[in-house]
Order: sequence, then structure tokens, then C-alpha cells
Amino acid sequence: MRPDLYRMFYPLDRPAQNEWAEIVQLSQVDYVACLADKAQQYDCRQEVSGDAIRWHGKAGNLELMLFRIPDPGNLSAVRAVYAAIAEAECPIAFAFVNQRGDHRDAWDVFQFSRLSYLCHCNRVSGPGSECEP
Repeated sequence: MRPDLYRMFYPLDRPAQNEWAEIVQLSQVDYVACLADKAQQYDCRQEVSGDAIRWHGKAGNLELMLFRIPDPGNLSAVRAVYAAIAEAECPIAFAFVNQRGDHRDAWDVFQFSRLSYLCHCNRVSGPGSECEP
């Protein structure tokens, strides 16, 4: 497991929080494109597989998976994250989960790994949100 990917979302300074808040709210096409740019910054190659974004290292090994869950009330989407991680035997994954109850522009970032089955990493929220971190 790569330490730089493990700590990708914690800690985040305010500018990085704002950047991620903008990314997670983009249309699917723009979201995927922004994540591809991020993958290159981490020397990874991106592949899209259904709702999962997969980052592969230089040797082709799966390094990371990313998910976006706009409706946390959709439990099948939440279960699908766990199923995809288990099937891929991914060492680390992150899910952006919309926190509409707090504010529609608020997203919590959760980490899944062998070291932390489920860990709340951070919150990113759009400008003007009452729950800005």
C-alpha cells in the first residue's frame, strides 16, 4: 500500500478541500477527467469500471479505487462499493458520500483499507455551505 495514496485525503489544507469539493460535484464526464489528471500526479493510470474509478501503478497493479455516492440513502450503491473493493482485492479505496442532510454541497470522504475497514477521512464542502470544514 502506497503511503502517499493512503494519506491522499488527510490532512487536507483549505485550498485542497475546496478543490476536492469542486471535483466531486462535477458532471460524471468532468469528474472522471479531473480524476485522470489526479491519477497522473500520483504516477498512476486511470481506468473506469462501472461506478468505480481504478488507479493502476506503473507495474499495472491496482493501487486505488474511488467511488462517488450522491445518495447515501441508496443502500445498494453503498453495498456495491464494498462488493467492488472485495472483488478487485483493492488495497485502498475512497468513497465520496454526499451529506445532503447537512448541505447538498457537503461530501464526506471515507477510506476503506486493510488497515481501516471504514474510516472517516475528511469533509469537503462547497462555498457558502453552513458546514464548511
